[in-house]
Amino acid sequence: MQGKVDYGVESIGRDLVALVHHFRLKSGHYILFGSSLGATAMLDCYRFLDVEPLSLVLVGVNAEFRAPRAALALVRLYPPAIYLAIKPVIKWYLKTFRVSREGGAAQAAKYAQNLDLAEPYRLKKAMLALAKYRVWDRLAEITAPALVVGASGDLLHDPDNIRRIVSRLDGCVYRDLETNERTHSAEVVEELRTFLSRLNPGTQ
Repeated sequence: MQGKVDYGVESIGRDLVALVHHFRLKSGHYILFGSSLGATAMLDCYRFLDVEPLSLVLVGVNAEFRAPRAALALVRLYPPAIYLAIKPVIKWYLKTFRVSREGGAAQAAKYAQNLDLAEPYRLKKAMLALAKYRVWDRLAEITAPALVVGASGDLLHDPDNIRRIVSRLDGCVYRDLETNERTHSAEVVEELRTFLSRLNPGTQ
């Protein structure tokens, strides 16, 4: 991509719309399946889809992306290179306050790896873009049935916000798998099979 790049949720969602058009998917013949930020982007981009999906599958969907005010102030004021100095503090904060001690080891390791691979300038742009985003105004536009998979013990994906999302989506089924580890396991596949069989009897 050339020129100025936007790292906001809408930009990510428009990429999904472009893929639907590229592959010439037909209405009711595909599923949008996403996790975390990807799931939020699916909710946001729904309004731009010319052909509706059969359903949405949202794993650990975020309604908003919260960060401590002090952290956002640092991001705004300091050059991206400062990230290298504060990265250990970010890892400590996530592991100590935002990742569940029960079943959260794999989640903490995954986020630590992502932080190690992140490019500071792009990360700064993404953090500032996501800090302002809220998905609530988009929920009324969703008409396809949705399966929402959450984890009541996963603090990074606010369980209360996920339940609020579920309450505002018509035709929504919610499954609480309790830990982030389980929401990234074969259990989700079984939940999806059950969900699709109810939408289309005979589906395995």
